Amino acid sequence: MVKVLDRVGRIAVTQPDWRKAVTVGYEFKTAIITSYDGSEMRDALRSTARVQLGFRTILTAAGIRRHHADLAEVQHVPFVLPSPWRRTYLAVDVLPSTGAISITTPPFWCAPNSHLVLDDGSKQEAVEIDTVVGSAVTLKNPTVGAFAAGSTVRHAYLARGEGKIDFRAETATLWTANLDYDVAPGSDAQTYRAAVPTMFEGAEVFLTRPNWRERPRISLSEVRELLDSGRGVVDTESHTARMMQQERLEYLGSDIDASEALIAFFLRHKGSRTAFWMPTWQQDLEVANTPVSASEFDVPGIDAFYGYNGSDVFNVVAARWPDGSYQLNRVTGVALNGSDTTFTFRDDWVNGVTPDTRVSWCPLWRFSTDKLEVNWRTNTLAEMSFAVQTLKNEEPV
Repeated sequence: MVKVLDRVGRIAVTQPDWRKAVTVGYEFKTAIITSYDGSEMRDALRSTARVQLGFRTILTAAGIRRHHADLAEVQHVPFVLPSPWRRTYLAVDVLPSTGAISITTPPFWCAPNSHLVLDDGSKQEAVEIDTVVGSAVTLKNPTVGAFAAGSTVRHAYLARGEGKIDFRAETATLWTANLDYDVAPGSDAQTYRAAVPTMFEGAEVFLTRPNWRERPRISLSEVRELLDSGRGVVDTESHTARMMQQERLEYLGSDIDASEALIAFFLRHKGSRTAFWMPTWQQDLEVANTPVSASEFDVPGIDAFYGYNGSDVFNVVAARWPDGSYQLNRVTGVALNGSDTTFTFRDDWVNGVTPDTRVSWCPLWRFSTDKLEVNWRTNTLAEMSFAVQTLKNEEPV
């Protein structure tokens, strides 16, 4: 329940009840053509994601009257919906008919054509950004009200409510509802937190560990053809002889920066469109005690030879040392060495690879779905799942 403020603009009175999470969905649309050998051609059909917000709200008598009047006036016109987790503050006072504002910390979401809501605790006003230079924000239209320095500046969406909205009257003056809002496509700049990603062979490396509060779910599958006449023996064949690994990993953004960085990663890759490297975070290869050379190591047993020799999925590893440093390296050869398996790599290891080194496969992945659902537990902490799958990869020429 929130206080109903005076407003300028069609600012929604519905605000989240934080006893339940606020859900934000981002959805791209990718056309994927898969060849017979498993290679993919992927094309992003949306340059920006469709966005949907969902939350539970509680309206008191004043809120009920305002929301009912808004819907009675017109229901299909978008509301200005403030974003609870994106906010900054006015650095100087704003007078009526002001065409520009100054903010304390210029956030990444403060961009041309984005919408803001100014809020001083007694009134709100919706504005739209024209240009941004440092902390100076020029507006497309001058302000109507006055706002003191320190007033809140929130990012906002232009979002439509559902065509049918179900409220439950808890009392004569208290209504609750679970609401879904669809952000009007093209109404938001959809900027995301800037990053300088680690790169390997032209693709980004994702090194954020999943949250083990929810155990990762791993699925192993094969493209298989089966010929069965319904009697007698059957014939099976795999034209790729390749195992595909799919995983669902849970992530927790422990603060606003970490939460926005995870969302930015998904938006940067446009859902399923772009591939990236990521370790499995498992001890996939057990290293023998005696190093072979600066660019080789042995793995006890011969299973690794038969499992990974010639693999076009499991041919890059990530080695992580106890001090936190790591290195990605491409496998160039897998050979039997008596009762062990020798792995040869393209580059020398910067540190010695010993049994204390955690060696994980680092396949090339893509998101297996174009949709990311983010659950904001508070206005700084978000939880989300990344559904990913391995891809065929080859060393660049």
